[in-house]
Amino acid sequence: MPLHGRVAVLTGSTGGLGFAIAEGLAFAGCRIMLNGLETPATVERMRAELEDRSGVSVGYREADVGRVSAVEGLIDACIERFGSVDILVNNAVVRHFSPIVDFPVTHWNAALAVNVLAAFHAIR
Repeated sequence: MPLHGRVAVLTGSTGGLGFAIAEGLAFAGCRIMLNGLETPATVERMRAELEDRSGVSVGYREADVGRVSAVEGLIDACIERFGSVDILVNNAVVRHFSPIVDFPVTHWNAALAVNVLAAFHAIR
């Protein structure tokens, strides 16, 4: 377990590539803080199964990383639970598809908030 004892926070990690990365890090020995938009109750079974299969502690924080306060809350929750953050995987992303003339400004702002600013604020 080359990463035994390390702590990883993964944004957008309740499915797909984010969860696959979380699994890989867990099986390498990292304690994991998952993140997504789902309620904790919705994610509990998946969180508990990963914890049971990997043998490492796995937490979850519901947070819309498009909001600065939510990013800060995610990082604070990880530090409170595990004491540190050693690995940060900025995986959360939003995508909107539309011709530019029809592209809503709210979708543009959401994409920037999650795809760019969330990574900055998590690293900060």
